[in-house]
Amino acid sequence: MKRLLSLILFLCAVVLAQPPTIPPYIQVGTITPPATSCTSTAIGNVYLYVQATALTLYHCAQASVGTGTYLWTSDAPIARTDVANTFTGVQTMTAPTINGLLSGASATFSSTVAATGAITPTGGVIQSTVTTPYTAFTTLAIPNNIVAPAAITDTVAEYWSQIFIPTNVTLTGACLLNGATVTTDKHIVILFNAAGAVIANSALAGAADTGNASAYQCQAFTAPIAVTGPATYFVGTQPNGTTDTFFTYTAKGAPTNYGTGLTTCAVFGTLCSITPTSTFTTAQGPLMMVY
Repeated sequence: MKRLLSLILFLCAVVLAQPPTIPPYIQVGTITPPATSCTSTAIGNVYLYVQATALTLYHCAQASVGTGTYLWTSDAPIARTDVANTFTGVQTMTAPTINGLLSGASATFSSTVAATGAITPTGGVIQSTVTTPYTAFTTLAIPNNIVAPAAITDTVAEYWSQIFIPTNVTLTGACLLNGATVTTDKHIVILFNAAGAVIANSALAGAADTGNASAYQCQAFTAPIAVTGPATYFVGTQPNGTTDTFFTYTAKGAPTNYGTGLTTCAVFGTLCSITPTSTFTTAQGPLMMVY
């Protein structure tokens, strides 16, 4: 019996003498944290552990640590070669490399972020100056009128052009560039999403063309609309008469893959969805801007 008791005590002493095991990953959860230092002086790698409750950093900081320092997150342990990034110091981390999905309500990066793959910001990109955001985005510009636009006469239809919105922004209206003839025809301005559905418009009664010739005439949407960018939209107008003119893009005045078009609607004030295209059609796409 004494020999058995001695054997048990010996085995317990051996187990207690073993150095603690540090998980090779950042674990967020309620588990027992590892020791604050490593007792062994022959560690092959350095691992970082974050305790969920106190957010305390635990690390191995021996002088003879080997090569290959890893920082990564996972719901379960994975091979340490899958995600790697070198960090130095006791509690210093700089520019981690993240392979995989980064998600959460919000995140702040204080250092430069370099992306070697594609970025798909489904939630959009917020302008850094949110108190005075820039909102005046135009359809395809015509620098110095190298290729002059063409003024066409109103008809009861929807004329539209592709427009690029680079950031998240709230838009309050749109403007149409009048042609040389400005009398009493009315226009409705319309914003379509990338699928061609109407997402904003001015009053369906329309506004009379009371502006100046060859000048933008602006109308507010019935309600401001928050849009996500970077993304493609379409902006257009629906006239009610057959007298006034407005400017459109002409042949060689736009790339062949710039989307413009005309959609016929039966009655003025009844808005139609459009079929988006990446094909340019001359004398259909209006020169417009949003604001």
